[in-house]
Amino acid sequence: MDFWKTAIRDCLHLLIHYDREVYGIVLRSLKFSFIATLMAVLLGVPIGFSIGSKNFKGKSLLILLLNTAMALPTVMVGLIGYSFLSRSAPLGFLNTMFTPQAVIFGEFILSFPIITNLTVAAVQAVDPRVILTAQ
Repeated sequence: MDFWKTAIRDCLHLLIHYDREVYGIVLRSLKFSFIATLMAVLLGVPIGFSIGSKNFKGKSLLILLLNTAMALPTVMVGLIGYSFLSRSAPLGFLNTMFTPQAVIFGEFILSFPIITNLTVAAVQAVDPRVILTAQ
C-alpha cells in the first residue's frame, strides 16, 4: 500500500510544481492525438457519409468490418505496425519505427473506424426526406 501512496504523492508533486518534462510529454501526446484524430476525421467523415447515404453491394460487410476494426486492441495495432515498419519488414526502408509518424499512424488506425462508424450511424438516422428539403 505504501507503493501507491508514494506514487500518487510523487505524481501530484510533479504536476503541482510544473515539471517541464512531464508537461512536455503531455503536450506532445496531445499533439499526436490531435493530428491523428484530424486525419481520421478528414478521411472518415466523407467515407462514412458515402457508406451511410448510398446502397451498394457489400455495404453490410463493410459496416461489419468497420465494427470489427473498432474492437482492435492497441497492442495488436502496435504489433501490426511493428511487423510492417521494422528494418526487415516491407516498409522498413521508410525508417519510421519509433518515430512520431508511427505513433500518429497507430492512433489513426485506432480512431478511423470509430469516426467512420459514427458518421455512418448519423447519416442513416437522418430522415430521407431531409435531402429533398435541402435540395
